[in-house]
Amino acid sequence: YSNYMTATSNGLYITGQSNLIYNNRIKHNNYGLNIGTYMGGEPQYNIIVCNEICSNITYGIFLGDEKSDNNIILSNDVYGQQAGIYIVNGDKNIISGKNKIHNNDLIVASAGIRIAGTGNSNYITNNLIYSNQGHGIWLMDRSSFNLVRNNRIWANWNFGITFWSGDCRSNIIMNNLIERQGSYGLYIVNATNNIFTQNIIRNQSIGGGILSQNGKNNKAFKNIITNNYKGIMFSGGLPQQSLPAFLNNIYHNTDNIDNSSGNAFKISNNWWGSTASSNILRKMNLGAGIDFTPYRLFGPFDTSEGSDTTTPQIITGITKYQTNQVTCLRWNRSSAGDLDHYNMYVSSSPAFSNLSSGHLKVRTAQTDSVIPMAGRGYVHLTASDNYPVYTNESWYSTVTAFTNPHIICYPQYLSDYQTTRNRDDQVILAFQYINSSNYSMTNFAVSNRGNMQQGVDLDPAIKLYHDAGTIGVYNPGIDTFITNLFYSSFQNKWTNTRLSVTNKSRILVTMDILSSPTISRTFQVQIKTLQDTHSQPYTGSVPGPTVTIDDMVPVFAGNFSAELANGSVVLNWDHASDNVTPQAGMLYNIYKEPVSGSTIGVSTPAGSVTGNNTITLSGLGSGAHYFLIEAVDEMGNKTTNPKEASIVMGRDDLNALIVGPNPFKPTDNKIETGTLTGGITFSGLTSQVTIEIYTVNGILIDTLHEKDGDGIYNWVPEENMASGVYLARVSNDKGEKKVVKIMVIK
Repeated sequence: YSNYMTATSNGLYITGQSNLIYNNRIKHNNYGLNIGTYMGGEPQYNIIVCNEICSNITYGIFLGDEKSDNNIILSNDVYGQQAGIYIVNGDKNIISGKNKIHNNDLIVASAGIRIAGTGNSNYITNNLIYSNQGHGIWLMDRSSFNLVRNNRIWANWNFGITFWSGDCRSNIIMNNLIERQGSYGLYIVNATNNIFTQNIIRNQSIGGGILSQNGKNNKAFKNIITNNYKGIMFSGGLPQQSLPAFLNNIYHNTDNIDNSSGNAFKISNNWWGSTASSNILRKMNLGAGIDFTPYRLFGPFDTSEGSDTTTPQIITGITKYQTNQVTCLRWNRSSAGDLDHYNMYVSSSPAFSNLSSGHLKVRTAQTDSVIPMAGRGYVHLTASDNYPVYTNESWYSTVTAFTNPHIICYPQYLSDYQTTRNRDDQVILAFQYINSSNYSMTNFAVSNRGNMQQGVDLDPAIKLYHDAGTIGVYNPGIDTFITNLFYSSFQNKWTNTRLSVTNKSRILVTMDILSSPTISRTFQVQIKTLQDTHSQPYTGSVPGPTVTIDDMVPVFAGNFSAELANGSVVLNWDHASDNVTPQAGMLYNIYKEPVSGSTIGVSTPAGSVTGNNTITLSGLGSGAHYFLIEAVDEMGNKTTNPKEASIVMGRDDLNALIVGPNPFKPTDNKIETGTLTGGITFSGLTSQVTIEIYTVNGILIDTLHEKDGDGIYNWVPEENMASGVYLARVSNDKGEKKVVKIMVIK
């Protein structure tokens, strides 16, 4: 405890068991901390904590005995050696608690942490490993069954994590942030049956994310591999056996895949940053060839633990039929229990595309639909589940060809053209009008299919515009007025208006609301087209989406709370209720206010989330924080009863540490000098603090932990605690330490 060791052969040499090695400075020796070499002794169950081990010639911490097992290495600062921590044949050791292992740079073959021999079942977690000249972590020989988790590994000269040897097997590498290495984030050579999951591997600008060379049966899934020179590079062996890669987000790399192995293989079910196969291929150096289908169609995967990455099955049983000369499709219902809707991709090409240009997307909850495109075309179908944000979409179906009449007018579904209501109480529906034969004269008609009343809820005129601006939004001065559609009763009767529309136009239908109904009202509009006499007569109509008029605000009736977690604030609330908008569609805005009792002003929200009832806010700093939550429904109505939550966070450092009452006189019956029940208060703490109470002889009598993040801890000493001077050693997760004398007088 608290020794300074320098210029020796072995800075500190341990052969026994159950030692506490704490708060030492070990510097300029051959070895820094040498456990169990040369003389045996089976060093086990030692705790190595809060030491500074630096600038030693060979290793910082060396565990080298066949039974160097079950040791705990916590919160040390290890730098400037050939290797920071080197374990040979040691099992079940824990290297954790934000050890800082950095700048170990004497030789290129060095490493921050090196596991060799039969080093098995070691637990390496929550460490900072950076700027080592060789590797961040190096697993070699027969190192197996080790868990490497939640580490931040950056700026090492060679590789972030290296696996070297066919007997290096069954290790789990997960939830690590691996970035800015000099070469590759992960280097896998001949290793077997290892798992790589939920890692973020990014910004290796010279090398790449993963280099796999002659491995076997390793698996990489649910990783984010982005902004590297190479995403994954395969060199030698059979790539499909060496590293099956699936459910990963591999995108924005110079080459997402580089196959120099000379072998063709399949790497499917990944997100490549695009849904167009031509774009995906541009970022693949195929070599002997890669089959990357099927791939992710709807945005990136949710790579968090336990997330839903299962897509609905491919749609089957597709049949064609006709209604009023228009082709319709019918298909088998999906068996997915969380199915939300089906997607119909319509284009003039048999090749699949779900890009925003060159195709038409129709969304429907039904298992049959009209094909809303004039002329000849092709259709692919997919199914989507209801997983929020990271929707899972099935691979596309077999292609179906069709031929439709030349003029069709149809409503576009809500996935592309929204049914909206703006601030001026105007309902807008967007329609697509296609006239593939350039016939200029068409009769339009509108009919009501709901409970809206003429002259009470709606203005008598329905207006048509060319939709030239933002799709589905009325843009004054940009969208050109066409005509008014008048009607006499608005009760399920057609009112025909003959007008001229250019080939292939987008149409806006707008209706002004006269009243603000106290209940939800709905209506449905049908558009009917009558092809003029220049061609074969055709009459058809397609129902539009149902429109809901809603002025009722969402209401909070439950709880809104704040709690601390790892230096961040987690806000939780009960969902607001609304007469129309479901929970999945409710938007929540979080505002940070300076004082309690504030009202929501014009400030920008500190965070927003849709459909969820929790959010995490980081970087808030110390002191009291007040939050207001506002619910906004899909019609833009905002809650009138926002909820407030508050929390106090610890300081950023220990400079304002106060301990009192001091002296502590619990028996003099004065509140200001302390009581047996009130104890001693430590204030001005950071969010995560350990307080150790010692006698002046260095005997540890109590250990306290401030974890709730409010920066205050109340210690109630034992009633029989003797009078005298005690030392309180206060340390935090940033490496700061303060020692305070406390006098107890009874």
